[in-house]
Amino acid sequence: PVPADTPFATPSGVTTLFPDYAYTIALHGGNAYLATIKGVLQVPIAGGPATALASGGEAFTLTLDAKDAYYVSSHPAGPANAEGKVSSTTALYQVPLAGGASQILVDGAWGTIMATDGTWLWWGGSQLQGVRLGQSTPVPIRFPLEAGALVEAIAVGSDSLFLAVYAITSGGPGVGSIRRAKKDGSSVTTIVAGLQHPT
Repeated sequence: PVPADTPFATPSGVTTLFPDYAYTIALHGGNAYLATIKGVLQVPIAGGPATALASGGEAFTLTLDAKDAYYVSSHPAGPANAEGKVSSTTALYQVPLAGGASQILVDGAWGTIMATDGTWLWWGGSQLQGVRLGQSTPVPIRFPLEAGALVEAIAVGSDSLFLAVYAITSGGPGVGSIRRAKKDGSSVTTIVAGLQHPT
């Protein structure tokens, strides 16, 4: 533990890869990929400059498969108002790791957590959704979770997802659990109950 009033100093031997705020980091093929306030950045793990894999908006979360990065960001939605301000919405994007243009997979999507197994992609927070990858027009499925359930983390197994869930209750503290879900969202079962706030 470090006293609260101790100034932060970078430890010896630690290199700062990128100074801006990053929400998520993922590793693939000798690179670190960061979801940041400036978009998705690619940074060589061995050292070197950061390059923008996707820019133009804040990337709130990120996951990778063997060939693509998936992230949530915002984009303009509608014409400017009388004050010149343009409203925005969020979307789920896909961009090739080799570089290229980002494309919207699901418009209006939002999430603070994501995971993929290369066949399915899942995202969420206050609700968990998923899409089967490779479809020309992906149709999101919603997982059957009760109102007030927050999915705090996802772990991908060979044939199931494992969810850390915190269910907010009225008039009292929330209740946490670990749940197993089918990858297509067709069922969710509790395997560990009575937790406080699993993440």
